[in-house]
Amino acid sequence: MAIFLPPEVVQLVLDTLCVPPERSAGWGQLSRPSRRELGTCSIVCRHWARHIRPVLFKSIILRSQT
Repeated sequence: MAIFLPPEVVQLVLDTLCVPPERSAGWGQLSRPSRRELGTCSIVCRHWARHIRPVLFKSIILRSQT
């Protein structure tokens, strides 16, 4: 038996996960999830991936081997 959450609840969870760093870690709030944790959340389903991946790849840093 599958149990589905209402779309509003899922959207609230995703919005909470993707809070900008300047608004996170305030009084009574959890700290912002790491990139690894967001990456794990993005493989839950396509809907989550569409919401989380833009946050994950907003800034990309390339490091040189030299």
